[in-house]
Amino acid sequence: EGGLHVWDCSVLSKEGGMAEVKNKVGSCTVWTGRHSPDNREVLMTGSGAGTLSLYQYQYPDKRSGVDGDGNKAGVAGKMNLLQSQQISDQPINCLDWCADKPGLLVASSFDQRIRNVIVTKMNLL
Repeated sequence: EGGLHVWDCSVLSKEGGMAEVKNKVGSCTVWTGRHSPDNREVLMTGSGAGTLSLYQYQYPDKRSGVDGDGNKAGVAGKMNLLQSQQISDQPINCLDWCADKPGLLVASSFDQRIRNVIVTKMNLL
């Protein structure tokens, strides 16, 4: 049972918790995840099923609010799945974005192959 957890650390509630988004990403383990160096809201994950998934974090209208006790608390946004593609039959064990070319990344898996991946239209996100 795979899951993706994202915390917004901008507001720490009095109980010590932060706003959290939990996404179920299928029945496989998420092996790796990397934020894009060009856009901090964009995240690519690699799963045990050999799938790359591209997510974008959507900020809430207000990042903080007031809980039932009148204390300041963080408000979580949403993770939107933009694209998902299986590129291998084996788990994706690592990936890394290129710092010089937006949308270019490299991924490797246990089938002993290295794949160059191109994400187009990154400027529209």
